[in-house]
Amino acid sequence: MPTTIQVQDDVYKTLNMLKKEIDVESYNDVVKYLLRKAKKMDESEFGSMPGIAPFQREDIDRFD
Repeated sequence: MPTTIQVQDDVYKTLNMLKKEIDVESYNDVVKYLLRKAKKMDESEFGSMPGIAPFQREDIDRFD
């Protein structure tokens, strides 16, 4: 079911530029692209070593 949404001119121009940049046919595809990108975690959110195990304290790890 198609729906019309209203956006300001600057947003329309930006969507149009992005549509050409990512080479898609519709604004619907542009919005889907932006939503997927917004939901995806950035690599910086994984830390510098994403493969290591979480930190766990040892039984004797403090000085008394």
